[in-house]
Amino acid sequence: MAKVDIHREKHTDTEKAERIFSKILVDDEIEKFRDFVASDYGRMIKENKRKYNYYLKNRERDLAIISLVLGSGLRVSETVSIDIDKVDWNNQHVLIRRKGGKYDKMVFSDVALADLLEYRKVRDITYPAAKSEKALFLSLPSGNGVSARLTKNSVQKMVDKYAEAFGNSPFCIFKQILGLSRLT
Repeated sequence: MAKVDIHREKHTDTEKAERIFSKILVDDEIEKFRDFVASDYGRMIKENKRKYNYYLKNRERDLAIISLVLGSGLRVSETVSIDIDKVDWNNQHVLIRRKGGKYDKMVFSDVALADLLEYRKVRDITYPAAKSEKALFLSLPSGNGVSARLTKNSVQKMVDKYAEAFGNSPFCIFKQILGLSRLT
C-alpha cells in the first residue's frame, strides 16, 4: 500500500461553499419540510393504507425528532440517546452526552418545543415501554408488546423516506442537517 499514490483534490473554502450552496436550506425551506412531514406526506400516501396508518402512528414522533434536530443542532446519535428525564420543558433545553462523555445543555427552538409536547401527549399510549426504559424517542412495540429506544439507523431511514417523498435524494442536505452524513 505504501507504493500507491493518493492524489487529493484541494478545494478552497469558496469552492466548497459554491458547491453546496444549492443544497442549503433556508428558513422557509426548513419550515416547508417540517410542514410536509406534518401533513403533506400523509395526503401523498393516503391511498396506501399500510403506509398511511404507519405514518399516522408515528407522525408526532417523527415531527418531534426532525424539529428537535433542526431546532437545536443535535447529532442524530445525541438525539436518540436523550432520556426523557433530561429534557427541561420549562427552559427549553436538554442535557445530552457529547462525544468524549462530556455533558452539555442544548437549547431548542419554540417549534421544537411545541412538537415535542405533542409527541409527549401520545408517547406512553403509542409506545408502551418497560418502566426501566428512559428513552425519549421510542420505536413501535415489537412482538412482545414493548417499545425500545429508537436507533440511529431507524432515524436515517425515516429521514430518507421523507426526503425522497419531498423531492430530494436521500443524500441531500436534509441528511447533512440532521447529521446523518456523519452518523455519530
